[in-house]
Amino acid sequence: GVQTCALPILLHANHLRYSSDKGKIEATGQVNFVITDHNLVTRVKARRSTLFAETTKPVTLQGQVEVEQGKKIAVAEKGVYSSKKNELLLRHQVKAVFEKAAAILKPATVNRLKNSDARKTLDQKTILTADELIFSTRSGDARAKGTVKVDRKSTRLNSSHTDITRMP
Repeated sequence: GVQTCALPILLHANHLRYSSDKGKIEATGQVNFVITDHNLVTRVKARRSTLFAETTKPVTLQGQVEVEQGKKIAVAEKGVYSSKKNELLLRHQVKAVFEKAAAILKPATVNRLKNSDARKTLDQKTILTADELIFSTRSGDARAKGTVKVDRKSTRLNSSHTDITRMP
């Protein structure tokens, strides 16, 4: 494998091809990124990625994209990382698993829950499917957009458009 480092990204891939006239790098095979920003680590795997020597251009990811950030794990067919926005956007059949349902709610919402049954669900594993899922590589927040489904052991939530803004 070949490794390269352009802060805050560490890239490892089976094959790298560099086009000097375009400043473009194509990574294929087992492509692994580690994005570190303010002590937050986001790990990304894909089959193929295109990035540029000019680090402000977006990095595209294709084929079995997997993301791990803290207690959040997500998979999708495509993704785009923007160092300008400090965001990783996942698209197409996005599925995410959160160790605890509380991870997808704002802290203020969690504090307002009075019902004991509702509070018990906060400790349950949660599965989210969405059209898009955006991870902040700086804050650890995540937003789900488009058609969003949230499944827990005993509850299912559906929405035609959801923007969940806090998923630590």
